Amino acid sequence: MLDIHQFESTYGDFGAEMISEIIDIYLAEYDQRFDLMANNIRDLDFKSLGANAHSFKGATAVLYDAEVAELARQLEYKGKEENADGLMDLFTQLRAEADKLIVQLKQLKKKYS
Repeated sequence: MLDIHQFESTYGDFGAEMISEIIDIYLAEYDQRFDLMANNIRDLDFKSLGANAHSFKGATAVLYDAEVAELARQLEYKGKEENADGLMDLFTQLRAEADKLIVQLKQLKKKYS
């Protein structure tokens, strides 16, 4: 869940246009990031999975959603450890929680538009 207080505390001085842009970038990259990770899992390309999950973790952490960032971190380590155990369940859980973040970001964007 997005920590709205922390988000606004960090980005509040940036202005509505910059906040909207930050949200837009995340939203624009979202589906592609998940497509890449899904392909990495399908192909058991652990190295790329680790890198893509790491990138997603960073992009999410700056938005202050600790739960989604933590799930991405777990997926990153699955990739780094080349551990397929529970990989698809973790990916599914990450997607479900990240989808909730997307809803929150879209609502927040309305506030700054």
